[in-house]
Amino acid sequence: MRSYPIQNQGILSWERSAGRQRRTQTGNARAILSREAGSRSLRVAYAKKKRRIRKRRLRAARRAAVILAAILVLAAIICKILAIEEPVEAPKEMQQETEAGELPHKATEPERVQQEPIQEIRSGAGNSYNEYLLARIAMAEAEGESIEGKAMVIRVVLNRKESSAFPDTIEGVIFEDGQFTPVENGRFERVEPDAECWAALNMVLIDEWDESEGALYFEAIYNGEETWHSENLEYIKTVGNHNFYR
Repeated sequence: MRSYPIQNQGILSWERSAGRQRRTQTGNARAILSREAGSRSLRVAYAKKKRRIRKRRLRAARRAAVILAAILVLAAIICKILAIEEPVEAPKEMQQETEAGELPHKATEPERVQQEPIQEIRSGAGNSYNEYLLARIAMAEAEGESIEGKAMVIRVVLNRKESSAFPDTIEGVIFEDGQFTPVENGRFERVEPDAECWAALNMVLIDEWDESEGALYFEAIYNGEETWHSENLEYIKTVGNHNFYR
C-alpha cells in the first residue's frame, strides 16, 4: 500500500495554522474583555471619588452656614443689648393748661405698674428716667414760671423723697395718689420739658442749689382766702405764682 507523505504533511501544516489562529482569537478576546473590565472599574472608582468630593463640599457648606448663622445671632444679641442701654427718649406731646393746687398728703401709697426701669439720680444734666421725670413735673407744675420757680418744684419732689412720710423713690413721690394735680388730670403725660426745666434741673443736681428750706408742699396763689395748706401747714415763702409750705 502506498503512502502520501506530502499530503499528510500538508494536513498537519493546516492543522497547526488553524490552532494558532484559534489561540490568537482567544487571546484577543481575553484582552478585549480585560480592557472592558478595566474600563468599568475605572468608571466605578471615578464615580466614587466624585461622590466623596461632593460630600466634602456639602459638609464644608454646612459648616459655613452654621458659622454664619452664629455670627448673625451674636450680632442681633449685641444690637439688642445696645438698644436696651440707650437712654429713654421723651415723648413729643405738648399741651398748654393751667395748674391748680396740690392736695394734702395721703398716708397710703397705691400700687403702680412700673413702665420704665428706675435709676437712681446721677449728677449731670443727662436724660435718665428719674431726671426726665423731675424736668417733666417742673414743666407740668411751673410752666411760665422762672427757673427758680421750676427748681423749687424739683426740690419739693427731692425733699419728699428724703422724708420718711413720703415714698422713697422719685417715681413713687410723683405718682402718689392725689399729690400733684397735673398727674391726676393727665397734663403731666402731655407736656415736654423745655430748656428752662433742664436748666433748673442742672441748677439743683449739678450746682446743688437748695433754697427750698425743706418745703414739702406748694399750691397756686389764691386771692388771700384760706386754704387747707395755709391752715394746716407752715408757710415758708412765695416764688412766682406758688406758695411753699412744710
